[in-house]
Amino acid sequence: ARAAAARAGICRAAAAAPVGHALRGVYTEGGPRGAQSVGPGFYDTDVEQQALRPLRTTSLREMLEQGDPGPQSEKERRRRLLDSANFLRDELPKRLARRLMDLQFLPYIVVINPHIQRVYQAYHNAFTALVDSSPIEDMEANREFTALLKKLIDQHAPMVDSLASGLRECLRKPIVGEQLRLDGFLDNMLRSRISRRVLAEQHIALQQAREGFMGVVCTDLDLRAAIEHAGRRTRQVCSETYGMAPEVRISGDVQTSIPYVPAHLDYMLYELLKNALRATVERHRASRRLPAVDVRVMHGDLVTVRISDQGGGVPHQHSEIGRA
Repeated sequence: ARAAAARAGICRAAAAAPVGHALRGVYTEGGPRGAQSVGPGFYDTDVEQQALRPLRTTSLREMLEQGDPGPQSEKERRRRLLDSANFLRDELPKRLARRLMDLQFLPYIVVINPHIQRVYQAYHNAFTALVDSSPIEDMEANREFTALLKKLIDQHAPMVDSLASGLRECLRKPIVGEQLRLDGFLDNMLRSRISRRVLAEQHIALQQAREGFMGVVCTDLDLRAAIEHAGRRTRQVCSETYGMAPEVRISGDVQTSIPYVPAHLDYMLYELLKNALRATVERHRASRRLPAVDVRVMHGDLVTVRISDQGGGVPHQHSEIGRA
């Protein structure tokens, strides 16, 4: 959901040009989509070889187990940290390699864009640094590897903006822009970025004990508090933009708490509520009273958060049903 929200933001920034599914084969986090995805590329065989290696996925449950201090000795704690570091040293290059291959498969007009070239160079530098790093065998090596991870996280922070700027410029090109189909590429870039960042930040956070957390995962995240926080932020932005803002009402199993990464939940709630409030104001601006935006929490086999508004929904001609 977070990747979808981020992709929507980039696409809005990019332009109103139609963007469909990628025409070229791209590597996904689940594996290559066929032999046509592998080509001479930029003649870096190390990238190709790493891109072909299978990924090791990590679930939220595994992250919780990894961060569970439990009754463990100092020797066991160190072993866990070294295992985590060596896992990242092996895993991150594979994920970066797949994104480098995706960038290599882009149309020429996109590849030569200076913003896209900046993204490629940052990814390739990170790939090289990780591939060239030595196995982590003691805590001193782990400290050096952790410093490298922090450095790479900081260096990659502006890459989404660079990606957005590059795509915006390409999509605005006459004739060529409307022919580009970059949805698949963009989805892969954003999802992979989130997964790599979570894995790296989890390892960093495991070395910084924090009450109520196992790494970056809050073990008892209060949903009501998170929704109220997002509601206050979005109502403030909406009031500053439109001079008015609908009420955000919370109902259902409001005492529910879940283990989750707080920053991710905050981002998703903020983006979804921002869209709901904007649509409501734009549709009912002339009304004497704005209809409320309702957020309902349901706790069954799964925890569901449903956001309902009276903003009019997606126009029929822009919906999947409308195109069927």
